[in-house]
Amino acid sequence: MAWSDFKQNAATIRFVQKALLAGRLGHAYLITGESHQKLGLARQIAAALNCAGATGDACGQCNSCRKILTDHHPDVRLFRPESKSRRIDIDTVRELERVSFLKASEGRTKVGILVDADRLTQPAQDAFLKTLEEPPKNTLFLLITSEPEQLKYTILSRCLRINLFQEEPAEPSERQKNILSVLRGWKSAPNQSSLFQTYRLADAFQKALDEAKEEAETKVQADYEGKGYENLDAAQREKIEAEKDAAVKAEYRRQRDHLVRVLEDHLRDMSISAPSNRKLVRAFDAVERMHARFERNMNEGLLLEVTLMQLAEALESQGRS
Repeated sequence: MAWSDFKQNAATIRFVQKALLAGRLGHAYLITGESHQKLGLARQIAAALNCAGATGDACGQCNSCRKILTDHHPDVRLFRPESKSRRIDIDTVRELERVSFLKASEGRTKVGILVDADRLTQPAQDAFLKTLEEPPKNTLFLLITSEPEQLKYTILSRCLRINLFQEEPAEPSERQKNILSVLRGWKSAPNQSSLFQTYRLADAFQKALDEAKEEAETKVQADYEGKGYENLDAAQREKIEAEKDAAVKAEYRRQRDHLVRVLEDHLRDMSISAPSNRKLVRAFDAVERMHARFERNMNEGLLLEVTLMQLAEALESQGRS
């Protein structure tokens, strides 16, 4: 990856490059936004800080750059949510603190990257805050998240924010278009039973979720291929597999959120045109509750079934109006 890969965020990248060249980076940055390139930017910054060329840029070719961009550099560490709990616990933060206070072994600057930082538990956030208040020398922390509101204000206030916009226009995906087609078809097919159309919507949504999960697995597998992980010992390979599993879950969660927003946006639009329809309001609330409960790893299939039944009732009432 190179700076030119961040075309959609050119102004932001110029700001980062100037800070690097001037040697005036802060000690902690929050990289946020809907862009898929947040982790790529974190690696690029880490490489620029430790490039053998020492120019404040990343050549991408030297041994240091290659190690960082393939997650093999001993002074650049990635920390992700645990595969089962999907949380970053206090033990992970303590390990981050431990390595942060060690002397750099190969590079000039130690970099700790927290992927999905919004998954930090409250005790972990409290512990990490102490490190941010008294950061070790020659160490940079990069927090990556699409949900900064999940972090404590005291953490946010000690990080400089880098907001990356989506690198592609917000054109609906084929999965989103299929769900919208079923939703919009409700009014155009009033003679079909509500139950039949509910099953159509449930089938379309479940198919979209299955495709999203498969795409997440393929995407993460591609990110990890060709990085020499097969040469690691058993314990290290096990850790990498756990990281991959966590990365798949994070990517799937991101894509699932986009699908749920299709339902939320459609109901919101309908509510504007029919503000007195209480069933629409209740359906919107039900979808929002489903969205929140997904985050707590509750039964996805059951939540979807119950919520779509309420959604069907609202759409049916609107179709008769």
